[in-house]
Amino acid sequence: MKKILLLLLVAILSLVVVNAAPVFQSVTGNTTVTEGDTLQLTLTVTAADNGSNTFTDDASFGTLSGSGTSATFAWTPGYSQVNNGSNTYAVEFTVTDGNSSDTYSVVITVNDLDQLTQLQNIYEALEDELDDLEDDLEDIEDDVNDACDDLERAQEQEDEDDEEDALDDLEDLEDDNLDDFEDDYEDLEDDMNDFEDDLDDFKDDYETDANEDDIEDLEDDLSDLEDDYDKLLVDLDRVKDKLDCEVEVEEPVAEPVETEPETETTTTQTTTPVVVEPEEPVEVVEVVTTQTTPQPTYVPTPTVTTSTTDSDEEDVWLLAGLIGLVVLLVLGLIVLMVVLFRK
Repeated sequence: MKKILLLLLVAILSLVVVNAAPVFQSVTGNTTVTEGDTLQLTLTVTAADNGSNTFTDDASFGTLSGSGTSATFAWTPGYSQVNNGSNTYAVEFTVTDGNSSDTYSVVITVNDLDQLTQLQNIYEALEDELDDLEDDLEDIEDDVNDACDDLERAQEQEDEDDEEDALDDLEDLEDDNLDDFEDDYEDLEDDMNDFEDDLDDFKDDYETDANEDDIEDLEDDLSDLEDDYDKLLVDLDRVKDKLDCEVEVEEPVAEPVETEPETETTTTQTTTPVVVEPEEPVEVVEVVTTQTTPQPTYVPTPTVTTSTTDSDEEDVWLLAGLIGLVVLLVLGLIVLMVVLFRK
């Protein structure tokens, strides 16, 4: 019986320890924050139920994160937080282990920040945002250059796998990195337009001799920021053009084919006189020779000159022969008549 009671007592004590309720430890308590600044509250509880606790709050602003034995509440009041509502906000935090819970309340006081300082802070945030975009674009450009180098190397080595990997990298850079960058770029443009509107409104409503110089400085700073913004767009277009990197494969240059120049055939006449017996007419024989002259690019129509006999020269010799024959006949007749008369 004593053993049974002892076991029952141990079980009850164990149940009490296991089901011990979580309890908030000391927190910072009521606190204050200035518009534009970030408030962080750290919440801690006793380590009950092996630290399996859940934290919640009833605030419509800020974020609460954490579990187990601690959680953090963070909130950055906007620059119009006080103007649009009260400057005090009560938040109740709750922690539970599923069986029991504990609560803790905090009152947050928001201090108003003058609008000129707000605008100056907003401008600094825009400037930081633009700097981040410039750094992001430089990183993307470096990645594009690396991918193009990999593509060139793969094509030179005829490595299809590496070439496909390089093309995939370029596609990812275009679809993911550059698309995200363009979204952030457009968001910055919207923020700059909102800032310009707020600055114009402040200038119309609150400009004084005391803040006139500060307003002009902000206007000049905004103009410089817009110029840098436009330059960033030019850089973005340059990076997009680099995505179309193609390797130019050098093709072998064909050597010129040497062709033999065509020739032009001309005919040159060379006349060699041949002397024959006196009683026969002298016949002139023409010896025709052919000389080949190389021409650079074309072949003209060949001109052939045929061998002919000088007819005029033949006629002279024929006439001379006939006259000589007639003279001989006449002389013969005269000699014959003289002989006959003497008899």
